[in-house]
Amino acid sequence: MRVLRDVKHLFHLFVPGGKYKSLVVQQSSEISSLNRRIDLLLGEVEKEREFRDQQVLQSSKREENFLSENLKLVQKNRRLIEQLNTMFEDDRIKTKEVHSFQLTITETQNKMLSKLSQIEKLNQDLVKPKSPSKIGDLGEEFVLKCLETAFPNHTSLEKTKGNNSGDILFRIENTEKIIMFEVKNYANQAVSSANNGKEITKFFFDLDNPRSAYPIHGGVLVSLNGPVDVNCQPLVPKFYHGKPYIYIDSLKLQYPDPECLMKVVVHMMTFLIKNSDDLEIESFSLKLETYLEHMRLLMKNYQMLYKNNENQRKGIESMKSSLDCLNKVFLDDKKQALDLEHKDKNPLIEELP
Repeated sequence: MRVLRDVKHLFHLFVPGGKYKSLVVQQSSEISSLNRRIDLLLGEVEKEREFRDQQVLQSSKREENFLSENLKLVQKNRRLIEQLNTMFEDDRIKTKEVHSFQLTITETQNKMLSKLSQIEKLNQDLVKPKSPSKIGDLGEEFVLKCLETAFPNHTSLEKTKGNNSGDILFRIENTEKIIMFEVKNYANQAVSSANNGKEITKFFFDLDNPRSAYPIHGGVLVSLNGPVDVNCQPLVPKFYHGKPYIYIDSLKLQYPDPECLMKVVVHMMTFLIKNSDDLEIESFSLKLETYLEHMRLLMKNYQMLYKNNENQRKGIESMKSSLDCLNKVFLDDKKQALDLEHKDKNPLIEELP
């Protein structure tokens, strides 16, 4: 509007009178038209500006919302990543522990398999030796180990190197008397049947060999995987030319605790040797009486072992059965001796408790 007034003022200054009146009117009309157009344009510009401001405001709000939502998503993603990392770490630790446990199990299994392999190899070597007529070093080492375990403080125990003196010699403590152990390993036949009975003959020859380099006073014939003689009871002491001897059948197969059996056999042989030589008893019945006394001591030892070895009762029960059998043989032999000597004595003998 100010521009229009200025234009009119200029026209009045330079156009005097009415000569250019029509021109002024025309110009005024055009100016008015332009002015209206300008007003319309200004209105449109103002509307456009308001519209733009409104869009900018809305855009700003959308951006704020977007940033807020984005921040929430970032925080949520961060929490999820932390949870995933925690889960991965837990899984890694668990996997490591499982792996370590599996390694330990594998190592243990490998060790057990190695031990089982060694045991199976040893059993195969013992049950099926390369030389069926002669026990190898493994069998002798097995019996020697049983004796060493049964008598850990015994120093007079050794394998023989010469012939005609058994495989292992056990010197009785504080004496010069020796128990000879002969070890045989026949899986499919009795020792008495091997080599037409030559193995048994050789055992008795070594037991009573006057030319032996060792003073043999008693003998034990051990069969690792079969019977010694199917016609003779095992663990029943007998005498050959005044020397006690005893058979042990299937030492590896029948006795879960061969060390305990060896201890009982050695004590029994020691008693028989000492009494046979020291007492010089001529009467067979009196000898049997001493055997029975020794049997009572063995039964007492058995009861102590039974109480102290809960996990070995099966082996000890087998020992008790053998001792009972031995006791019965003693009683029968004593009755026979009494009958032979025609003495007026009571034939009833108190059974063992």
